Amino acid sequence: MYFNVYCDESCHLKKSDSDIMVLGCVWLPNNKVKTVTSDLRAIKQKHGFTRGFEFKWTQISPAKVDFYKDVVKYFFENEDLHFRGIVANKSKFSYKKYNFDEIYYILYYYLLIYIISSDFQYNIYIDIKSKKRGGIKSCELHRVLSRRVHDFSFSKIIKKLQIIDSKESEILQLADLLSGALGYYNRNLPLDSAKGSVVEYLKKLAHSDLKITSLPLEKKMNIFYYSGKRDV
Repeated sequence: MYFNVYCDESCHLKKSDSDIMVLGCVWLPNNKVKTVTSDLRAIKQKHGFTRGFEFKWTQISPAKVDFYKDVVKYFFENEDLHFRGIVANKSKFSYKKYNFDEIYYILYYYLLIYIISSDFQYNIYIDIKSKKRGGIKSCELHRVLSRRVHDFSFSKIIKKLQIIDSKESEILQLADLLSGALGYYNRNLPLDSAKGSVVEYLKKLAHSDLKITSLPLEKKMNIFYYSGKRDV
C-alpha cells in the first residue's frame, strides 16, 4: 500500500507564548486523497465557503463553529483517515544535551516512526513554517526516518518528504485543525468559547478525554504525551 502523511506543528518555536508544543499528522491511503479532498471541499461549499477557503484552527469563530464541527465529524466517520499527535512540554527538554533543532527531529521521529512500516511506501508533507530552514530540516528528517527502516536508498519506503503550503491541501488543513485542538486543550484555555466547543465535540466523538497517551493499537486518534523521561 501507498500512504500520504500530512504533518503540522503548533507552538513549535523555542520561544513562543506557550510551553506546550504539538506535532500532529493525518494519514490515509494515497488513492483516497482525491476523494477526501473533494469531500472536504463539499463541506466548505455546504457552509457557504469558497473552494479556496483555508480552514485552520486559528480561524475558528462563533459563526464558523458548525462548519468546523462538520469537518471533525467527517474525520471520525471516514475510516480511511487517521491522526497521531505528540504533546510535549518545552520546559522538560534537555537543552544541555540537545539543541532545539535536534529536539525537533527527535519529536518528529516519535511522531512518524509509529506510522511508517517497511512493508509500505509513503509521501510525507510538512506544513511550511520557514522557507529558510524548512528545506534543510525536511531533508535531514527524511534521512533519519529512512535509516530507521533500513532504507539506505532514501527513496524506496519514504518516496518523498517535502514542505508544502497548507493552502495547497485540505488534508493538511485538517491536520492543523486537530493539532490545534489538542494544543488548545492542553494549554487549559477556556472551553466556554467557540474553540472550546470544537474541542468538546472532538472529545465526544473520540470517546476520550484526550489527556492521556493512547494505547499503541489506537489508529483513529492516537496521542502520545512526552513525559520528559525519554531521551529528548
